[in-house]
Amino acid sequence: MQLPRTITALGQELKRLFWVWIFLGLYLGWEIVTLSYSIYPEGVFDKYKVVFLMVCFTILILWYRQKGTSSEFLMDSRRKTLLFVFAVSAMTAAVLSVINISFPVLYPVLYGRRLSLRLDYNLFSQVVLFGLIAGETLIGARQENILCKKRLFLWLVCAPAVVLSSSRRNTIFLLCFFVWTVLYTAVKIKKEETAKTGKHSLKAIVSWKSVLQWAAVLMGVIVLTGLMQIYLDWQYERMEERARLENREVTGISDGSALERYEQIAQGGGESKRKIIWSVAIREYADFSLTEKLTGKGFGYDRLLYQKTDDRELLEAYAPESRSLLSAHCFVLADLLNSGLIGAVLGILIWAAIGVRLLKMLLAGEKGTMFFVITLGITFANNLISNRYGFLYDKYFWLLLSML
Repeated sequence: MQLPRTITALGQELKRLFWVWIFLGLYLGWEIVTLSYSIYPEGVFDKYKVVFLMVCFTILILWYRQKGTSSEFLMDSRRKTLLFVFAVSAMTAAVLSVINISFPVLYPVLYGRRLSLRLDYNLFSQVVLFGLIAGETLIGARQENILCKKRLFLWLVCAPAVVLSSSRRNTIFLLCFFVWTVLYTAVKIKKEETAKTGKHSLKAIVSWKSVLQWAAVLMGVIVLTGLMQIYLDWQYERMEERARLENREVTGISDGSALERYEQIAQGGGESKRKIIWSVAIREYADFSLTEKLTGKGFGYDRLLYQKTDDRELLEAYAPESRSLLSAHCFVLADLLNSGLIGAVLGILIWAAIGVRLLKMLLAGEKGTMFFVITLGITFANNLISNRYGFLYDKYFWLLLSML
């Protein structure tokens, strides 16, 4: 019968991340316990409908990777298929975002001078960024020329969309990934050239030819991004003109350009607001009783806190309607407030177990390990500085675990 064989195969796959699943089960179980003493359970359905859906997807992906084979080669091939889906999804989202600005019939235009297909532009740009990383991983594995058509198309489609989404964090991640890719490729090509010629040089540890080729890719991305921003500005002005002629307001919630938002990094606007949010959470936890420090105040308290706080800096930084959407913006702080030290330790243990697994993969030289190091690293960083419902609500957390 196929069912027992399938269950056995899934069991073998789960063993690869045994401690991750153990700590994850305990973490999820403890969070459910906190519902029993929550004074603000709003959002339970919103969070757990996503968690349930992603658990189902995780099981399906695990089953797909193991279906009908114990062959490492075939399993690796199926992993590559999943990476290909990531890349195609990213390019599709990027192209649709441009088309939608030109012909706004698919989705409402929420940000007049920026690219996004959804209100959460950080999530939109994350989809595009992870697809870019997946695509670069596949192209790099095939050792294609740096200026090959596939790589140029991938970067010129995805990179401008990430930048023009105005997601500051994902733009920084993009720059870091680009620098790492340039250095890794340049060192690798130099080693291959040295192995072929047998000539060793202490003056150069990188292939400068490859660095120049990557510089050409970067220049193409910069030029295309600038041209697209000019087009977005022009398109928005056309929308404003049509709205004036029809005696109506332009729909959307923001008319600032992506490049204008990046100026806030130098001014420290976004960072200072995040510090205010974190300081409120830290002071609140410090005032907890010993029992509350261990068990927290129940699910959702990290959101209730910002609605009832009288912190002067927070009240000045956020309008009343904005404060209703605030949370601790850090999964560790959210866990301390909601489920106490117990929940926070379990959450940290999950990520520690993932880190140990990635280290073992690196030491064993498993193919594609750096894709998971980079993407899970970004996922971890995102949940340290944002995400209202914690990393269990993060779809990429589950997708990447199922592929690991």
